Amino acid sequence: MRELIERYHPAVLWNDIDYPKSGHPLQIMAEYYNTVPDGVIDDRFGVKHSDFISPEYVTLDKISTTKWEECRGLGRSFGYNRAEGEAETIAPADLIYLLVDIVSKNGNLLLDVGPEADGTIPPVQMDRLLALGAWLQMNGDAIYGTHPWKRAAGETAEGIPVPFYRKRFCSLCDPTWPAKDNRHHAQSSLPEGRLADLPARPGNSTYLVSTGRRHQGQFARYSSRTLRERAESYRPLS
Repeated sequence: MRELIERYHPAVLWNDIDYPKSGHPLQIMAEYYNTVPDGVIDDRFGVKHSDFISPEYVTLDKISTTKWEECRGLGRSFGYNRAEGEAETIAPADLIYLLVDIVSKNGNLLLDVGPEADGTIPPVQMDRLLALGAWLQMNGDAIYGTHPWKRAAGETAEGIPVPFYRKRFCSLCDPTWPAKDNRHHAQSSLPEGRLADLPARPGNSTYLVSTGRRHQGQFARYSSRTLRERAESYRPLS
């Protein structure tokens, strides 16, 4: 552990299955912080101190003030499992839903991939990674660099659930927030519906993440294709 810290200065010290008590984990942590002052440590050293929690295959039901990340595989295994196919691997649309939900609750997604013996990614897993990457290429502005809002989700006038985020101190659906770039982000996550009654000031830029369409000043009352429908249609970009 000391060699890894001294030689590579890792940004994250991610341990698993506790750390031997004879190895003095608290001393290791102190040495790590002295070497990497802005580094972070997970909650798997078997001691009370950590910078974030890392539940496996579990999401939270509300915003956590403590940073966290869900740790899971694309399938049911942490590593290559030849018995895993389509049925055992998370669907592309479900993977996108998972990421959106986690980010709205102040979390990260640590996604495990199980390569084959020659290092190649199984096609069933590659399909999920490409779908998620294509979605992020269009909608990444509503994921990267965001922070949780006052609550993780709400509903439109039509009852469509919408996850909320903040970005650059701009609060979604809160026009009184001291915005620097005056941007609002919303994500529709259920079947066909309309986004409405999300306040924005004249001149603000508003994005409906599931379609990528942009309107100035307000959310127009227009129907959108569902996130699931769009996610299933994403393929590698040429």
